[in-house]
Amino acid sequence: MQLMLRDRDLAQLVSDLRGKKVMIWTCNTCARLCDVGGSSNAQRLATALRSEGIEVTSVASAKASCIATSVRDNGGKQSEACDIVLVLACDTARIVAGEVFARPCLNPVVTVGPGYISESGTPVSSEGTGRALETVSAEEGLPAGPFV
Repeated sequence: MQLMLRDRDLAQLVSDLRGKKVMIWTCNTCARLCDVGGSSNAQRLATALRSEGIEVTSVASAKASCIATSVRDNGGKQSEACDIVLVLACDTARIVAGEVFARPCLNPVVTVGPGYISESGTPVSSEGTGRALETVSAEEGLPAGPFV
């Protein structure tokens, strides 16, 4: 799996998206496990963005956003109504979404490296000493968790 953190807050995201028709795309594996994405976080973010006047045209997801056919099958039609895709997933998912949806993509998520889920259910880095995602967040100076 990939470990992910956010690189901005909700106010910055609203500013980046103002005046655009937005599709939110997320992954229900790594991004959900790191709590920056997943369907429920994406739906909450859509609600928050709409309350700020952002036109969110749809929210879609796949179990694995690194598989092009899965991305196409789960979001292809929905992407036709948007100007930009907000990707709540790893760097690879952003690349795949851009290619599949043929739309600009904004990815407010930083992929910080490979990891795994510990026996206690915590995302941890598989590089070095198995640091918990919260520790990596503090070291990188980037927030962990969902936007809202």
